Amino acid sequence: MTSVPEIRRAIRDDTAAIARCYRRAYATAPERGSRTRLADVDAETIARWLDRDGVSLVAVDDGALIGTIRLVDDGVPSVERLAVVPERQGEGIATLLLDRAEALARERGDDRLRLTTFEDHPFLLEWYHSRGYEPVDRPEQPAWGSDVVSMEKSLTGSRAGSA
Repeated sequence: MTSVPEIRRAIRDDTAAIARCYRRAYATAPERGSRTRLADVDAETIARWLDRDGVSLVAVDDGALIGTIRLVDDGVPSVERLAVVPERQGEGIATLLLDRAEALARERGDDRLRLTTFEDHPFLLEWYHSRGYEPVDRPEQPAWGSDVVSMEKSLTGSRAGSA
């Protein structure tokens, strides 16, 4: 049985491991019909993300980085770039990461959290909906190569703690 991973803030020394996590997690996206640049992300790009505003969180188990997510606020508090390495998917690690990001958003006083995902993804829309996120917009993102949905969750209402 695997242990419960530690969820912590990413540090500069994590950049290569975060990049590997994204590349591995998103390697099969094209086979599922999804396009993403995360399948090719490098450590230098991750370093730039860490230098910008926002918080990157990582899941670490037995010294191995196995998942990551970003909490940002570009006018609207949002989570982005959730990833878990393939061999650990389905173990609740994404839930732990999203729970921690939501808790940090609440701690800083945010009353809602937004995310954007691909409309045709085989499971993410349903998973986010089960966590209390509701569709609020379908922004045009032609560069993404697929229709996207912006979803939002209240961090103060009855579904604020939904899992």
